[in-house]
Amino acid sequence: MEDRRSDTLHNFFAFGADTVLFSIGLLGFMNTSILLPEFVDRLGGPPTAVGLLTTIIGLAWSAPQLIAGNVASRFKRKKPFVLTMALIGRVFILALAGLIVLTQAKPPWLSLLGLYVALIVFLGLDGFATIGWLDMLGRAIPPERRGSYISIWQAVASIGVSAVAPLVALILGAGGLTFPNSYALLFGLGGLLLFSSALGTWSIKEPEPTASDPHTKGVAWRYLFAHLRDIWRNDARFRRVALARVFFTFGMMAYPFYVGYATRELKLPVETLGAFIFAQTIGTMIGSLVLGRVADRFGPQRAVQMGSVVILTAPALALILVFQYQWVASAITLVYAWIYICIGLANNLLFLGFANYTLEIAPAGQRPMYAGAINTINSIGVLAPTFAGWLLSQTSYGVLFGLTLAVGIGALVMAFRLPPPRAAQPS
Repeated sequence: MEDRRSDTLHNFFAFGADTVLFSIGLLGFMNTSILLPEFVDRLGGPPTAVGLLTTIIGLAWSAPQLIAGNVASRFKRKKPFVLTMALIGRVFILALAGLIVLTQAKPPWLSLLGLYVALIVFLGLDGFATIGWLDMLGRAIPPERRGSYISIWQAVASIGVSAVAPLVALILGAGGLTFPNSYALLFGLGGLLLFSSALGTWSIKEPEPTASDPHTKGVAWRYLFAHLRDIWRNDARFRRVALARVFFTFGMMAYPFYVGYATRELKLPVETLGAFIFAQTIGTMIGSLVLGRVADRFGPQRAVQMGSVVILTAPALALILVFQYQWVASAITLVYAWIYICIGLANNLLFLGFANYTLEIAPAGQRPMYAGAINTINSIGVLAPTFAGWLLSQTSYGVLFGLTLAVGIGALVMAFRLPPPRAAQPS
């Protein structure tokens, strides 16, 4: 028993180091809601290119995960598989920074293509790694502590991202590097932190399979989709959380376009992006401290429900600003920062809420399959930003924000239909 507690404490720090360094690298220096859409915009990409960026990010990470779940299930020890996938993919982020420096983003389409390729490879392989990582997390950390641990890791990561936000603002500001070297430096720093997060993965003490939590088993490839169909038919909670996750992702369709509205329509300076990154980390921190406790005490479905109510205010506020901007003109940066607080909370819920819920409902030995299946199904939702980019090019920000609000209401309804995950589980 003492060894078990010692390993749990060790893994608290190991998983924490991995999560914190990865989050600072990705959310601080390569923020997918702020920096990457602005980079595409600076390259001259149209709204459809910005929407395609977000869709590529979502598809590259989630679409292969049904296959990834079946591959990861075949390994008794998941850590070597996780490290191999993660390290290969992260090389491409550093290669992207090198490409930008060497070409100086000329022609722009080459840097845009390099960005897309780097993200596809990095996130695709990281999606494979995530399945094995989640299985290790599910076995290493007891469910009654998992929500609190995740919330602590995310809170510390938020502090780290907040600490680098002024550096991001300095690099992008008038006194920093010129474009595109400023973004090359950001991507390079992000890539180095992503590499360093693998040290946390390497130090994880992966538990041996037990009678109550046996070694996961893969499914014969010819039966894979039949197996997924059986999970869908036999587990009502899986169906509910999968549909709720898709609706939730559709409700995030406007996220990559908030920054364009701020810099183009509201005329906020590019240095403001650092403040938005800080605001996003505040949202993540608040969600971690509050919703992590809710998830442990009342179940992750309650965290999703509470968070969904707050997140709905982001498109509502953006829609109000489209028609009534002057009433907050003197404090527009502070008011607009609330949107990014909500974005931070939403990103938090993907892990603390939906992923945690999936780990709880998955039967012993089936975590990789459940995690892979639900993320693959969610690929439907990540098509929404590309549609949103097309919609914006044909209509206006008001139409986009209004539709996002309507879909968010639907996501809220689906969230409140989630049953408690801690009832009897199917075999």
